[in-house]
Amino acid sequence: MARTPLLSRLRQLFAAYDTIPSSRAATLLVTAALGCACGTTSAVIPTPSPAQSPSCAPAQAGQFDFWVGSWKGTWTDAQGTATATDVVVKNACEIDETFTAARFLQHTGYSATSKSHYDPGGSRWVQDYSDSVGERSRWLGEFTGGAMTLIGPQVGSRRQKISWYDIRPDSWIWEYDSSTDGTTWSALVVVSYKRT
Repeated sequence: MARTPLLSRLRQLFAAYDTIPSSRAATLLVTAALGCACGTTSAVIPTPSPAQSPSCAPAQAGQFDFWVGSWKGTWTDAQGTATATDVVVKNACEIDETFTAARFLQHTGYSATSKSHYDPGGSRWVQDYSDSVGERSRWLGEFTGGAMTLIGPQVGSRRQKISWYDIRPDSWIWEYDSSTDGTTWSALVVVSYKRT
C-alpha cells in the first residue's frame, strides 16, 4: 500500500480538527504525525459523529421547542367558534410552522407558514411569516417571563404583537394584539391550543 505523505496527512487532519473535541484532536494530531513519520499507514482520521457536530448554541435556541408538534387551536369570533391546525417541526436550528384555518380574522380558507430562528448576534428571535393573502413580514422578539413575544412591522399607525404564554407540555395560548402607541395593546384574537 502506498504511503500517504506527511503533508497530505496533516492537511486532512486539520480539515477535521475544528469538528471534534480539542483534547481528542490533539491526540489525533500526535498520532497522525507519528504514523506518517514512522512510515505506517494505520493512523485513521475519523469522521465526526453527530454528537460531535456543532449544536444550536446558545441555549436560547431551544426556547421555542415547546411549540414543536401538531396542535389544534380554538377561538371565538363574531361568527362563533373557529378552529385551526398548526403543525410545527424543528429542522436543525430552525422552527418551521404550517397553519391552516377555514377562517381566520376576516379571511376564509386561510393558510400561513413561518420560519423562526434565534439570532445570537442580536440576542433575539427572528420569524419570517408569509400567508395565503400575500402578507410577508418579519417579527422580532424574545422569550422572557415564561412567554414568547414577537413584535411585527408597523402598518400605518398600527403596531402588531404576537405572544405565546401559559405554556404547558400539551397546551399554550397564542394572542395577536394591536396598538397605536406601543404601550396600550388590544387583543384581536386569542387562540387556545392543545396537542393532537
